[in-house]
Amino acid sequence: MTSILILNYNGKEHVERCLLALRVFTDAAYELIVIDNGSTDGSQEFLRAADAPNMTLVENPENIGCPPARAQGMSLAGGDYIVFLDNDTVVTSGWLSRLIRHCENDPAIGMLGPSTNYISGPQMIPGVAYETTPELVSIAETMALHFEGVLQPTTRLVGFCMFMRRAVVDAIGCCDPRFGKYGFEDDDYSIRAILAGFRLCIARDVFIHHLGSRGQVDGGLDYSSLVREAWSVFRDKWGLPADLEFAAYGSDRPLHLPERSFDPSLDYIPAPDRAEIEPFITRRP
Repeated sequence: MTSILILNYNGKEHVERCLLALRVFTDAAYELIVIDNGSTDGSQEFLRAADAPNMTLVENPENIGCPPARAQGMSLAGGDYIVFLDNDTVVTSGWLSRLIRHCENDPAIGMLGPSTNYISGPQMIPGVAYETTPELVSIAETMALHFEGVLQPTTRLVGFCMFMRRAVVDAIGCCDPRFGKYGFEDDDYSIRAILAGFRLCIARDVFIHHLGSRGQVDGGLDYSSLVREAWSVFRDKWGLPADLEFAAYGSDRPLHLPERSFDPSLDYIPAPDRAEIEPFITRRP
């Protein structure tokens, strides 16, 4: 079974579409864990009654941010695999079974990410065009056939859709909450997984739609300020040069990977206590 973790903050329209696509296009057993970060747009009412089997809903009274909320979901997850999935994504036919199959075929793989239409880094396929869900499905099916079995090694996966083995979570723990509301927890998690000896790849035969930047649009978050703050934390944590700009880091990430092995005393982040999350669970499977 796979645990699919979705965060939501004032994204009712998007999470509704996301859950529908999951129901239609997911062909492997999964549980759904949705963490709502204090939405005020009717999201919580929708999620409590949503047609979503095997779903746990956590309603935080305020927006605690992406990294801490993801850690909450990881603490509750019971699957052999765990997926971070943004609420503004639309999955496509066979997405989960392909990711699982890649991991089963190569025990060295710890984390996978799909291709997409909108993200930073090599997971984005520029110029891909579609306007309707049937067109998206057709493009995804074409890519699945053309790139069947193709894995592209990478040193960074983005959290809009990040698939991982349970063994990764057991080895390195949860997302680091020190990154605040948004940004760089996925970069950090990728580095920690690599240090622990896991292989990261982009599954080119999986394509998922991503709208992107919805925290800024729907939640009124100052995305650029949050990212700059998280970048400062990330740069200090990994001992990067104080004058290194984010754009330079992003252009050549492999040069900035730490030259050491995983150190549990530094790199393992324990999960939050489940007992602390229980009071905020408003729906159970």
